[in-house]
Amino acid sequence: MRHFFLSVIAAAFLPAMAHAVKVTDPTGDPLARASVFAANGSIAGVCGDDGSIPDFPASLYPLTIRYVGFEPAVISTPSTTDVTMRPVSYDLPELVIDNKSRNVLHLIGYMREYSTMATTRDTSLLYSEKVVDFMIPREKVKKLKGWTSPRVLARRDYALFTNSEGLDSVSNEIDDSFTWSQLVNIVRERIAVPDSLLDGSVRAVTVPGKYSPQMQWRRVGDDYTLDIDMLADKKDHVWSPNFLKFFGLTTDFAELGTTYLFNDISGDGISAENVSRSTFGIKALCRGKMLKWASGTKEPFKLDSYYEFYVTERQYLTPEEAREWQDNPPRPSSLEIRAPEGVMPPDAATMRLVERVEAL
Repeated sequence: MRHFFLSVIAAAFLPAMAHAVKVTDPTGDPLARASVFAANGSIAGVCGDDGSIPDFPASLYPLTIRYVGFEPAVISTPSTTDVTMRPVSYDLPELVIDNKSRNVLHLIGYMREYSTMATTRDTSLLYSEKVVDFMIPREKVKKLKGWTSPRVLARRDYALFTNSEGLDSVSNEIDDSFTWSQLVNIVRERIAVPDSLLDGSVRAVTVPGKYSPQMQWRRVGDDYTLDIDMLADKKDHVWSPNFLKFFGLTTDFAELGTTYLFNDISGDGISAENVSRSTFGIKALCRGKMLKWASGTKEPFKLDSYYEFYVTERQYLTPEEAREWQDNPPRPSSLEIRAPEGVMPPDAATMRLVERVEAL
């Protein structure tokens, strides 16, 4: 009886437990680890493995939610209603293989980078647009290892610097130590797609890691998304690589993950030739001596980076053609930095930054 009266009192006087707001697709399935941007264009955080949106102060609203393969969603105020994102189509450019001697995959694409570096006193925000390429041999090729991290062929940078007094300035010149694009990677080996996704019996498959989901597959029509959490096997979801400490680059990674959108699937597996777009996210505390020196600050700084990559050209090259691309890439002035058709523009705060920098 005592428990009955306690439950009645709790129901009458205690506030109801808040509904966990989630990001979902049109079917109601959650979108794991979607990226969340604050009103000023900085990266606020990521959604949970179940699509749940973290609690953010009202000052960060409106929020922009981004997830590969879906239109960005804007949340104007804190809500108790789940956020439904709409899929957007983006077709891969045609891939032609002329003969067996063309065994080196070359991808060219458009990349966006959003990065924030913050200390207790200063904040630096970077938005960058790039033309990048990847080179992936299907087998061993003499004098050509290839590369699965993006090589920057041309770039356009927009930066906003804000101090503790709220004063800011903008620039179009960025030190390379600001960007961590070398950590971005594209899949090299072929990955088997779960049979239950291929036969359509399920829409999503989760592959567990040691402490949290390591891979989460989704099927949307004929397309597939794969979300990979590189810290799923790390205790407390934190990784501090020893090799970085050795070079004075001590970094504690709290987020390190990528999401791929694949289409033009044939057979039971996917590889780099099926990637149409991808995203990569980094959240870290940087506290090494060399990092402090490079950033010009004596205190640790928080780093948040988010990358979007869209394939604009894909082809198989001969080893000779691939080595020519490797040794003699096109000049930046000959390349047009432009988002592919159908790609949604950045958020309003980022567009204001672009306008300020271009007005210099």
